Amino acid sequence: RVEGAMAEAVTAAAAAAMGVKMTEAMTAHTRKAAAATDAAAAAVAAMEAAKTPAPAGPATLPTPKTISDAKTNFQAAYRRPVGPIAQGFVNEMLSSCTVAMASPSFQYNQIFALGLVTLCDTFLEGTASEREKEELRDAIIRALGFSVAEVLADSASLRSSAEGCGTEAALLASPPLADIAAMPAVPPFKYSYAFGAGLLALMPLVGVEQSAEAIDRWCGAINISSKKLVKDWAFFESSIDKLAEARVMLAEMKAAAKRKEAAKLKEQAEAAAKEADEAEAAAKANA
Repeated sequence: RVEGAMAEAVTAAAAAAMGVKMTEAMTAHTRKAAAATDAAAAAVAAMEAAKTPAPAGPATLPTPKTISDAKTNFQAAYRRPVGPIAQGFVNEMLSSCTVAMASPSFQYNQIFALGLVTLCDTFLEGTASEREKEELRDAIIRALGFSVAEVLADSASLRSSAEGCGTEAALLASPPLADIAAMPAVPPFKYSYAFGAGLLALMPLVGVEQSAEAIDRWCGAINISSKKLVKDWAFFESSIDKLAEARVMLAEMKAAAKRKEAAKLKEQAEAAAKEADEAEAAAKANA
């Protein structure tokens, strides 16, 4: 009886020890698997957060008096960080438009609206999503103290009118270009980068190829200097080329980051599977 009791005690102790080892192995595996799951969940949550629309900012924003005011307005309207490529464009638009608007002779018109929308469509192309592009565009418009609905409507209206004119001569003889041509020389019309972009955007709508000669001809027709527009046109073309290069580089960086993350997740999964196999083998060996 004593020997039988001792045998039972030894068996029970061995079983308990094996159970502890299996429990420890499975617990370690569970913890690592849970950590990998948490990491994956965090990555998914980050991607979902990027898809979430930015919180709505104030309904209206004051017309900025300084570039600092415009940047403050933009942050109030957009309410989240901006990517490095888009940030440069945002800063350029806020700066150039605010400086132009500070002039007493500045006048908002449909050409300015068309240029503003065209620049946003061009330089914000390739952002994370179409919604993000629209949110950035709208935030820029609001930061400058304009109504998004009015700017978009004016841009679309002028584009439609230009297409309806059919010819260069008809377009130059119609509002708002004819209105600018009729303005008094003093004070001089205040040119802006957005206005120049609007003129350039109108040219293809009536079959005119953008060129230095075309710019001279159009500026002469509406009685403004062509020097700044020729310079801005060159800058515009150069910026598009640089933007294309930056987008390619950014795409390559994103692809490399995704490959690295995929490799890391694969390594974690393989390690977890190996530990599970080892724990199972140990359990069988001790059985």
